[in-house]
Order: sequence, then C-alpha cells, then structure tokens
Amino acid sequence: MAESSRTPSSAAASTPETSQRPGSTLISFEEAGIPREHPALVWIQNNLKMLGVVIAVIILAAAAMSLAKWNKETARKQAAEVLGSLLVNAKGETAAAELEAFAQAAPEPVRTGAMLSLAELLMASEEYAKAADVWAGIALKASQPMKTTAGIGQAQALVLAGKAQEALALVRTLEQGAPASFEKSLLRLKAQAAEAAGEYQDAIAAWATMMEKESSQQTAFYRQVMARLELLKAEKKSS
Repeated sequence: MAESSRTPSSAAASTPETSQRPGSTLISFEEAGIPREHPALVWIQNNLKMLGVVIAVIILAAAAMSLAKWNKETARKQAAEVLGSLLVNAKGETAAAELEAFAQAAPEPVRTGAMLSLAELLMASEEYAKAADVWAGIALKASQPMKTTAGIGQAQALVLAGKAQEALALVRTLEQGAPASFEKSLLRLKAQAAEAAGEYQDAIAAWATMMEKESSQQTAFYRQVMARLELLKAEKKSS
C-alpha cells in the first residue's frame, strides 16, 4: 500500500533529467549509454580544429579536381576551334608548318587530329618522307585501331618515298597484331610494297590470298596481276 501512495509528481521527480526536447526523437549521450568521458568523444572535442582543417582540405581538393577537369575540357574545345580555323585558312607552303607547330602544343585528342591532318597534307603535297615520319609519330602513341591505320599510312608513304623494302618489313610487322578488319587492306599493301621492292613471289602470294577471299567476279583481275608478276619474276631471274 505504501507503494500505491506515491504521487505522479514524486515519480516524475525520480526520473533522470534529460536534454530531450518535447516532440524530439533525439536522446542524450547518457541515454545512449555513452559517457561524456568516452575516449572517442574526448578525442573529437580536443581535435575539432584539426578536423575542421582536414575537412576544408578535402573540400578544396575536390573543388580543385573539378576545376582542373573543367579547364581541360575548355582547353580541348578551344584547341579544336583553332584547328578547324587553321585547316580552313592555312594555305600553301605555310600550312604544313602551321599545323606542325599547332600539333606540338595542342592537348590530346586534338593533337592526334592535327597530326592526321598534317600527314594527309604532306601526302597530298608529295612530301612522302616527311609524311612517313608523321604517320610513325601517330602510331607510336596510338592504340588500336588507330595504331594500324597510322602504320598503313606510314607504309604507303614509304613505298611512295622509294623505301619499299622498309615498307614491306613494316607491313609484315603490322600483320602480326592488326585487327581482322584490316586483313584485306594489309594484303593489298603488302602486294604493292613487295612488287615495288622486287619481291615478286611475296607479291604473287599476297594477290593469291586476296583472290581466295574475294568473289569469283574478281578472279580474272587477280590472275592478270599475278601473270604480270610472274613475267617480272622471270625477267629478274634471267638478268
């Protein structure tokens, strides 16, 4: 009976006071069973300044990365606009020099576009040795399929520059790692380089392989080409 005589006010008085506000679901550290002298809390309280510095550094680093990315994209767009203007306005002998100077300073991938334009311009102006060097520079840094494309351009330039043996060796190297889609292009180029180098048997073999892969409508053409090469091989042997 003594227990039942306790009043609501006395029960309320015996309840520990909390920092919880009316309608709030938050609880105090004590209610969560975490004493205020907990080592983690003490460390946080003692290092608030340092934590603020760390957070500030993280925020600044993220902002710097975003700014760098934005600047990089802006630089690419500006370089692309300059390249477009250069291709339209550059004329005559100065065009190649201007493209070469631009390519050295342009960011990727605009630089590759400038190098490709320079190589094509040099091919058109019959500066084949220079064109071969530019194609080689593109291939050096490129990945597939651009690497094989640039290699084919280099081999074509070498043939036209009178360096057929060098071109033939390059084609043989390209065949080893080229995607399957380049097979016919490389076979044709191999046949041309081999003929220019006087390697007629290699040229005949390349044309024969192409004939096997083409439709029967092309058979007569391939046979004519191989017959002509057989005559050249016979002449070379008898001389």
